[in-house]
Amino acid sequence: MNNRIRKPISRVLGSLGTTALSVTAMLGVHDAAAQQTSAPAVASADDQIPEIVVTAQKRAQNEQDVPIAITTFTAQALEDKNIVDVQGLSRLTPNVNLDTASPFGGSNQVLSASIRGIGQDDFGINLDPGVGVYVDGIYFARTTGANVNLLDVDQVEILKGPQGTLFGRNTIGGAINVLTRTPGDQFMIKAEATGGSYNRRDVQATMDLPFSDSVLSTFTFSSLNRDGYQKRIPYPSTVPYVTDPSNTFGNGGSDTFSTEGGQGENVLRSKVLWKAADKVNVTFTADWTHIDESSVPESLLATITAPQPPGVPPTAALFGLFYNLCIAGHFTPVCGNPNLAGANLNPQSYRLPFGSQYITGNPDLSYGTGPDFDKMDQFGTSATVDWEVADDTRLKSITGYRKLEWNVALDPDASPVEMNQGSFAQTQHQVSEEVQLTGNVLNDALKYSTGLYYFDEQGREADYVTIGEGLLQIQG
Repeated sequence: MNNRIRKPISRVLGSLGTTALSVTAMLGVHDAAAQQTSAPAVASADDQIPEIVVTAQKRAQNEQDVPIAITTFTAQALEDKNIVDVQGLSRLTPNVNLDTASPFGGSNQVLSASIRGIGQDDFGINLDPGVGVYVDGIYFARTTGANVNLLDVDQVEILKGPQGTLFGRNTIGGAINVLTRTPGDQFMIKAEATGGSYNRRDVQATMDLPFSDSVLSTFTFSSLNRDGYQKRIPYPSTVPYVTDPSNTFGNGGSDTFSTEGGQGENVLRSKVLWKAADKVNVTFTADWTHIDESSVPESLLATITAPQPPGVPPTAALFGLFYNLCIAGHFTPVCGNPNLAGANLNPQSYRLPFGSQYITGNPDLSYGTGPDFDKMDQFGTSATVDWEVADDTRLKSITGYRKLEWNVALDPDASPVEMNQGSFAQTQHQVSEEVQLTGNVLNDALKYSTGLYYFDEQGREADYVTIGEGLLQIQG
């Protein structure tokens, strides 16, 4: 046998020998593992998965018995993961996107929720959410204010897929069901404080106060404060320039902060449980949220200030070009009528042009000077009567009222020029009444759920948009 044939055969035999040794070793390991696991230890009660009770079908059920794709977070899980609001659940739940960066929202209080790709990103008052948010059975009709603070919450359920049968028409993507904690029958006080970077100072406190065996109450307060991480710095121009005061153009306010991305949130929540009879419970709730903080940070990434052939240029590009020629260019003949602008049109003043010179390249720095604030006051109250009519029949009434007032302004162009300035004001209030009847018949062979729902909402929204230093001003 020549060497060219002998060497491949030797390599094959060597490989077969190595494989045989590997198989023998694996069999030995397998036998040892089998001997070790032949008598498994009996799991203790502490090692078993605890039962999770949900109300996704308007009745208390074991989560494993509910035929719905549902993700549940208990109070302990929320505390362990340091989840303080609904938006924080997004990173823990597959196929669920809970974002607070609504286009031109400028506020962390606007919840752009989508489940399996279905939701609503716009906070406009004429648009309904695609994912419904419920707190103790009360529907939050606006995406503004729907990023609920999970203060003293007992459980959060995220239901995936259309839930219109039991939760209404505005749940084509799914529903988020938040259940606050039931008052305890023993006096209790729990408080915590947190400090950190950017002058963070958080304080939270909860108190259970039983008035009697039949009247229990809980009161919870939270104050979250932090300075913004994005600093506003003056634009380093070599010559003096003029800008218009923040109240020159129509907007929802003129407040400004030296930083953006800060937090100023106070939340107060109370709950009173009255055991009116042996099988009748009445629960009263009230909550108040006050927001006074800077708007979300805005970083300038690119600018277009001239037409881009061969296509039609963006509208903002046309106004950028027109502004640079007309206002910053001291009213050259191409401008036409200078009265188109509502700014301080003094031909002798040096006004900054708009361009890429405002790109700082640092997300923590901005040349913005326009109004940047986020203010919201939200109040809600409810009364729930839960009557166990019979062993297998339960009647429940949920009455709710909510009111919202929100004002926000943001500076998306992040420059001293008001090239793209927006502010919004929204007011809304709602009244709802729901009656539920659930039970079992035919020896539990048939489970039913039925009810009636009434909802009335009124609101108003004002939109203020300034483009090109007043060349275009929109009030809607």
